[in-house]
Amino acid sequence: MPDGQIDDPPDPLLQNPAYRAGQTFAARLRARRRPAADEAEREPAGLSDDDQQEAARLTEQDQRESRRGSYPMSFALRADLKDRLNKFRGEGGNFNVSGLCNDAIERELDRLTSGNAVVQRLRVELTERRGLAWTMGYQSGRKWAEEVATWLEITEYATRYTNRDVKVRIHNEDSQFMYSEFSGRFHAPERDYGRDVPDQPAAAPSFNYIVESGETNWEYRTNEIEAYWRAWLAAVHEVYDAIKEHLPSVVDQLSPEEIPDPERPRDVDPDDIPF
Repeated sequence: MPDGQIDDPPDPLLQNPAYRAGQTFAARLRARRRPAADEAEREPAGLSDDDQQEAARLTEQDQRESRRGSYPMSFALRADLKDRLNKFRGEGGNFNVSGLCNDAIERELDRLTSGNAVVQRLRVELTERRGLAWTMGYQSGRKWAEEVATWLEITEYATRYTNRDVKVRIHNEDSQFMYSEFSGRFHAPERDYGRDVPDQPAAAPSFNYIVESGETNWEYRTNEIEAYWRAWLAAVHEVYDAIKEHLPSVVDQLSPEEIPDPERPRDVDPDDIPF
């Protein structure tokens, strides 16, 4: 040993006979497999000369794509299509197979993903657009059924009314006397939500919401109001369906629905007169 040179102490692991035997066995195993692997790379089994050249060309192309952040894959090509491709290339034609496959797969994934997104959205919005008005109405209906209403009231709204019964009309639009009213069979419980009439504080069917400035506004757009009360009714239906098996039926106790007398004069909105 030259003067001044200090050898590193021997690695204890290398002194272990079992470890050295394992390393020797692994080296022999690699030596046995290497010739077979080299042969497989030189001549793919079962391929003609043309196919071997094509495989080598595609392998090189895949390697270039892989270096650009791609992932090499293989796929089966129909025999007739393969013949057309060989003829095209035999006449001097050429195109990027990997690029073509990437574009086709990407378009198909976009189509499938878009379709799934539409289906998922329509499953949620099967009959109603579930915007802010719908969400607020649903929350209100849920709260009313769970915390305020009697079982008889819940049963009445859940068994008597559907979405088609929720209709709203706006009167005196663009004036200080504007107000809204239910024009269909459905009416919100007046005891809990009031009734919107001229010269009085706003109430149902109109509903309030908070704007970005923090102020409270009352909604007077027909489509938003109807979405609100249809969502309200949907929430009451859900509560009824969830608990009806645990409570006695009170359907027979519902008061008869008021049927308009055809002989009785009715108030007619001038907007409804066709002349």
